[in-house]
Amino acid sequence: MKRREFITLLGGAAVARPLAARAQQRGTLPQVGILDPGIPQHFGAFRTGMRDRGYVEGKSISYIYRSAAGRAEPISQFASELVALKPDVIVGASAVPVHALKEATSTIPIVFVLADALTIGVVSNLAHPGGNLTGLSFLNTELSAKRLELLLEALPEPETFESAFEGAVNARAEALDVLSSAFFNSHKGRLTELAAKYRLPTMYEHDDFVRTGGLIAYGPSIPDLFRRAATHVDSILKGAKPGDLPVEQPTKFALSINLKTARMLGLTVPPTLLARADEVIE
Repeated sequence: MKRREFITLLGGAAVARPLAARAQQRGTLPQVGILDPGIPQHFGAFRTGMRDRGYVEGKSISYIYRSAAGRAEPISQFASELVALKPDVIVGASAVPVHALKEATSTIPIVFVLADALTIGVVSNLAHPGGNLTGLSFLNTELSAKRLELLLEALPEPETFESAFEGAVNARAEALDVLSSAFFNSHKGRLTELAAKYRLPTMYEHDDFVRTGGLIAYGPSIPDLFRRAATHVDSILKGAKPGDLPVEQPTKFALSINLKTARMLGLTVPPTLLARADEVIE
Protein backbone atom coordinates (compact mmCIF):
# COMPACT_ATOMS: atom_id res chain seq x y z
CA MET A 1 0.00 0.00 0.00
CA LYS A 2 1.31 3.42 -0.95
CA ARG A 3 1.99 5.95 1.80
CA ARG A 4 -0.69 8.37 0.50
CA GLU A 5 -3.31 5.59 0.37
CA PHE A 6 -2.41 4.54 3.92
CA ILE A 7 -2.78 8.11 5.25
CA THR A 8 -6.16 8.48 3.47
CA LEU A 9 -7.39 5.20 4.95
CA LEU A 10 -6.19 6.17 8.41
CA GLY A 11 -7.94 9.55 8.15
CA GLY A 12 -11.20 7.90 7.12
CA ALA A 13 -11.04 5.57 10.12
CA ALA A 14 -10.59 8.53 12.46
CA VAL A 15 -13.71 10.19 11.10
CA ALA A 16 -15.76 7.02 11.43
CA ARG A 17 -14.64 6.29 14.98
CA PRO A 18 -17.49 6.87 17.50
CA LEU A 19 -17.41 10.17 19.37
CA ALA A 20 -17.21 8.43 22.72
CA ALA A 21 -14.13 6.46 21.68
CA ARG A 22 -12.40 9.57 20.39
CA ALA A 23 -13.20 11.46 23.60
CA GLN A 24 -11.80 8.67 25.75
CA GLN A 25 -8.66 8.44 23.61
CA ARG A 26 -7.91 12.12 24.13
CA GLY A 27 -8.24 11.62 27.86
CA THR A 28 -11.60 13.31 28.40
CA LEU A 29 -15.11 12.05 28.91
CA PRO A 30 -17.78 12.49 26.22
CA GLN A 31 -19.65 15.71 26.96
CA VAL A 32 -23.40 16.26 26.66
CA GLY A 33 -24.68 19.84 26.76
CA ILE A 34 -28.14 20.43 28.24
CA LEU A 35 -30.23 23.54 27.56
CA ASP A 36 -33.10 23.43 30.05
CA PRO A 37 -35.84 26.09 29.63
CA GLY A 38 -37.09 25.37 33.15
CA ILE A 39 -38.17 21.73 33.41
CA PRO A 40 -35.39 20.08 35.46
CA GLN A 41 -37.58 17.11 36.40
CA HIS A 42 -37.78 16.05 32.76
CA PHE A 43 -34.04 16.38 32.20
CA GLY A 44 -33.71 14.21 35.31
CA ALA A 45 -35.64 11.59 33.34
CA PHE A 46 -33.15 12.04 30.47
CA ARG A 47 -30.22 11.41 32.81
CA THR A 48 -32.01 8.32 34.10
CA GLY A 49 -32.28 7.13 30.51
CA MET A 50 -28.56 7.67 30.07
CA ARG A 51 -27.80 5.70 33.24
CA ASP A 52 -30.04 2.90 31.96
CA ARG A 53 -27.74 2.74 28.94
CA GLY A 54 -24.61 2.46 31.06
CA TYR A 55 -23.48 6.09 31.16
CA VAL A 56 -22.27 7.05 34.65
CA GLU A 57 -21.72 10.75 35.28
CA GLY A 58 -18.09 11.50 36.07
CA LYS A 59 -16.94 8.06 34.88
CA SER A 60 -18.22 7.54 31.34
CA ILE A 61 -20.10 10.78 30.60
CA SER A 62 -20.07 14.43 31.65
CA TYR A 63 -22.79 17.07 31.41
CA ILE A 64 -22.68 20.82 30.79
CA TYR A 65 -25.91 22.25 32.16
CA ARG A 66 -27.59 25.57 31.49
CA SER A 67 -31.07 26.37 32.85
CA ALA A 68 -33.21 29.39 31.97
CA ALA A 69 -35.47 28.63 34.97
CA GLY A 70 -38.62 29.53 33.07
CA ARG A 71 -37.26 32.77 31.56
CA ALA A 72 -36.94 33.43 27.84
CA GLU A 73 -34.26 36.13 28.01
CA PRO A 74 -31.15 34.02 28.67
CA ILE A 75 -31.95 31.28 26.14
CA SER A 76 -29.88 32.65 23.23
CA GLN A 77 -26.92 33.41 25.48
CA PHE A 78 -26.98 29.94 27.00
CA ALA A 79 -27.21 28.35 23.56
CA SER A 80 -24.12 30.28 22.43
CA GLU A 81 -22.26 29.34 25.61
CA LEU A 82 -22.95 25.65 25.14
CA VAL A 83 -21.89 25.71 21.50
CA ALA A 84 -18.67 27.56 22.39
CA LEU A 85 -17.78 24.76 24.84
CA LYS A 86 -18.02 22.24 21.95
CA PRO A 87 -19.76 19.28 23.62
CA ASP A 88 -20.22 16.08 21.63
CA VAL A 89 -24.01 16.53 21.56
CA ILE A 90 -26.54 19.01 22.98
CA VAL A 91 -29.99 18.12 24.31
CA GLY A 92 -32.71 20.79 24.27
CA ALA A 93 -36.46 21.08 24.80
CA SER A 94 -39.21 23.47 23.69
CA ALA A 95 -39.31 25.58 20.53
CA VAL A 96 -37.35 28.67 21.61
CA PRO A 97 -34.30 26.82 23.02
CA VAL A 98 -34.13 24.38 20.09
CA HIS A 99 -34.35 27.20 17.55
CA ALA A 100 -31.61 29.06 19.46
CA LEU A 101 -29.38 25.97 19.32
CA LYS A 102 -30.12 25.48 15.63
CA GLU A 103 -29.06 29.05 14.92
CA ALA A 104 -25.93 28.71 17.05
CA THR A 105 -24.49 25.61 15.35
CA SER A 106 -24.90 23.56 12.19
CA THR A 107 -22.28 20.99 13.15
CA ILE A 108 -22.76 19.90 16.79
CA PRO A 109 -25.48 17.20 16.99
CA ILE A 110 -28.68 18.39 18.69
CA VAL A 111 -31.27 16.04 20.20
CA PHE A 112 -34.62 17.68 20.99
CA VAL A 113 -37.86 16.91 22.78
CA LEU A 114 -40.61 19.28 21.70
CA ALA A 115 -44.06 19.63 20.18
CA ASP A 116 -44.73 19.84 16.45
CA ALA A 117 -41.16 19.69 15.14
CA LEU A 118 -42.38 19.95 11.54
CA THR A 119 -44.79 22.82 12.18
CA ILE A 120 -42.24 25.01 13.93
CA GLY A 121 -39.62 24.30 11.27
CA VAL A 122 -36.97 22.50 13.32
CA VAL A 123 -36.81 19.70 10.74
CA SER A 124 -38.43 19.29 7.34
CA ASN A 125 -38.79 15.51 7.42
CA LEU A 126 -39.37 13.26 10.42
CA ALA A 127 -38.11 10.04 8.83
CA HIS A 128 -34.94 11.65 7.45
CA PRO A 129 -34.36 14.92 9.33
CA GLY A 130 -30.96 15.58 7.76
CA GLY A 131 -28.63 18.23 9.16
CA ASN A 132 -27.55 18.08 12.79
CA LEU A 133 -30.94 17.75 14.55
CA THR A 134 -33.08 14.79 15.57
CA GLY A 135 -35.10 13.75 18.61
CA LEU A 136 -38.68 13.28 19.72
CA SER A 137 -41.75 15.27 18.71
CA PHE A 138 -45.37 15.06 19.84
CA LEU A 139 -48.33 16.36 17.87
CA ASN A 140 -49.54 19.16 20.12
CA THR A 141 -51.74 20.82 17.47
CA GLU A 142 -53.80 17.68 17.04
CA LEU A 143 -53.76 17.00 20.79
CA SER A 144 -55.12 20.48 21.55
CA ALA A 145 -58.32 19.68 19.64
CA LYS A 146 -58.63 16.39 21.52
CA ARG A 147 -58.03 18.15 24.86
CA LEU A 148 -60.79 20.66 24.11
CA GLU A 149 -63.15 17.81 23.21
CA LEU A 150 -62.43 16.02 26.51
CA LEU A 151 -62.69 19.24 28.52
CA LEU A 152 -66.11 20.03 27.04
CA GLU A 153 -67.23 16.48 27.82
CA ALA A 154 -66.24 17.00 31.46
CA LEU A 155 -68.33 20.17 31.78
CA PRO A 156 -71.98 19.76 32.92
CA GLU A 157 -73.97 21.57 30.16
CA PRO A 158 -73.91 21.09 26.37
CA GLU A 159 -74.27 24.83 25.71
CA THR A 160 -70.90 25.42 27.39
CA PHE A 161 -69.20 25.17 24.00
CA GLU A 162 -70.94 28.29 22.70
CA SER A 163 -70.78 30.18 25.98
CA ALA A 164 -67.03 29.49 26.19
CA PHE A 165 -66.50 31.23 22.87
CA GLU A 166 -68.79 34.09 23.88
CA GLY A 167 -66.96 34.34 27.18
CA ALA A 168 -63.59 34.36 25.41
CA VAL A 169 -64.69 37.29 23.27
CA ASN A 170 -65.70 39.15 26.42
CA ALA A 171 -62.50 38.04 28.24
CA ARG A 172 -64.61 35.78 30.45
CA ALA A 173 -63.62 32.27 29.46
CA GLU A 174 -65.67 29.41 30.91
CA ALA A 175 -62.76 26.99 30.50
CA LEU A 176 -59.05 27.11 29.79
CA ASP A 177 -56.76 24.96 27.66
CA VAL A 178 -53.12 25.36 28.65
CA LEU A 179 -51.07 24.54 25.57
CA SER A 180 -47.74 22.76 25.59
CA SER A 181 -44.94 25.04 26.78
CA ALA A 182 -41.81 24.46 28.80
CA PHE A 183 -42.38 27.84 30.44
CA PHE A 184 -45.96 26.95 31.44
CA ASN A 185 -44.58 23.65 32.69
CA SER A 186 -42.04 25.34 34.91
CA HIS A 187 -44.87 27.34 36.54
CA LYS A 188 -47.46 24.58 36.77
CA GLY A 189 -47.99 25.15 40.50
CA ARG A 190 -48.96 28.77 39.89
CA LEU A 191 -51.16 27.89 36.91
CA THR A 192 -53.16 25.28 38.83
CA GLU A 193 -53.40 27.66 41.79
CA LEU A 194 -54.86 30.43 39.59
CA ALA A 195 -57.24 28.01 37.88
CA ALA A 196 -58.60 27.09 41.32
CA LYS A 197 -58.75 30.70 42.49
CA TYR A 198 -60.77 31.81 39.47
CA ARG A 199 -62.72 28.51 39.31
CA LEU A 200 -61.73 27.80 35.71
CA PRO A 201 -61.98 24.17 34.55
CA THR A 202 -58.64 23.70 32.85
CA MET A 203 -57.10 21.17 30.48
CA TYR A 204 -53.34 20.54 30.65
CA GLU A 205 -50.78 18.78 28.50
CA HIS A 206 -49.76 15.99 30.89
CA ASP A 207 -50.44 14.34 34.24
CA ASP A 208 -47.91 16.39 36.25
CA PHE A 209 -50.42 19.24 36.22
CA VAL A 210 -53.23 17.02 37.47
CA ARG A 211 -51.11 15.72 40.34
CA THR A 212 -50.38 19.35 41.21
CA GLY A 213 -54.11 20.10 41.44
CA GLY A 214 -55.20 20.63 37.84
CA LEU A 215 -58.54 19.26 36.66
CA ILE A 216 -57.76 17.20 33.59
CA ALA A 217 -54.83 16.36 31.31
CA TYR A 218 -54.37 14.47 28.08
CA GLY A 219 -51.11 13.76 26.33
CA PRO A 220 -48.01 11.58 26.12
CA SER A 221 -45.75 10.78 29.04
CA ILE A 222 -43.23 13.65 28.90
CA PRO A 223 -40.69 11.95 31.24
CA ASP A 224 -40.80 8.90 28.97
CA LEU A 225 -39.97 11.07 25.95
CA PHE A 226 -36.94 12.49 27.76
CA ARG A 227 -35.80 8.99 28.78
CA ARG A 228 -36.10 7.94 25.15
CA ALA A 229 -34.02 10.96 24.08
CA ALA A 230 -31.10 9.15 25.71
CA THR A 231 -31.35 6.54 22.94
CA HIS A 232 -30.60 9.18 20.32
CA VAL A 233 -27.71 10.60 22.36
CA ASP A 234 -26.31 7.09 22.83
CA SER A 235 -26.48 6.42 19.07
CA ILE A 236 -24.76 9.73 18.28
CA LEU A 237 -21.98 9.10 20.81
CA LYS A 238 -21.45 5.72 19.13
CA GLY A 239 -21.00 7.32 15.72
CA ALA A 240 -24.46 7.77 14.20
CA LYS A 241 -25.25 10.97 12.32
CA PRO A 242 -28.23 12.88 13.76
CA GLY A 243 -29.61 13.51 10.28
CA ASP A 244 -29.91 9.75 9.75
CA LEU A 245 -31.86 9.13 12.98
CA PRO A 246 -35.65 9.40 12.47
CA VAL A 247 -37.53 11.81 14.73
CA GLU A 248 -39.66 9.63 17.00
CA GLN A 249 -43.25 10.34 17.99
CA PRO A 250 -45.25 8.96 20.92
CA THR A 251 -47.84 6.26 20.25
CA LYS A 252 -49.54 6.15 23.66
CA PHE A 253 -51.50 8.99 25.28
CA ALA A 254 -52.92 9.13 28.79
CA LEU A 255 -56.02 10.82 30.24
CA SER A 256 -55.76 11.95 33.88
CA ILE A 257 -58.56 13.46 35.99
CA ASN A 258 -58.44 15.02 39.47
CA LEU A 259 -61.83 14.39 41.12
CA LYS A 260 -60.95 16.49 44.16
CA THR A 261 -60.49 19.50 41.88
CA ALA A 262 -63.69 18.65 40.01
CA ARG A 263 -65.66 18.69 43.28
CA MET A 264 -64.07 22.01 44.25
CA LEU A 265 -65.24 23.44 40.92
CA GLY A 266 -68.72 22.01 41.40
CA LEU A 267 -68.35 19.62 38.48
CA THR A 268 -69.66 16.07 38.22
CA VAL A 269 -67.39 14.19 35.83
CA PRO A 270 -69.48 11.84 33.65
CA PRO A 271 -68.92 8.14 34.45
CA THR A 272 -68.23 7.48 30.76
CA LEU A 273 -65.26 9.89 30.90
CA LEU A 274 -63.99 8.43 34.18
CA ALA A 275 -64.10 4.96 32.65
CA ARG A 276 -61.77 6.14 29.88
CA ALA A 277 -59.26 7.74 32.27
CA ASP A 278 -55.85 6.14 32.75
CA GLU A 279 -55.46 7.84 36.14
CA VAL A 280 -58.11 9.20 38.51
CA ILE A 281 -56.92 11.18 41.52
CA GLU A 282 -59.35 11.14 44.44
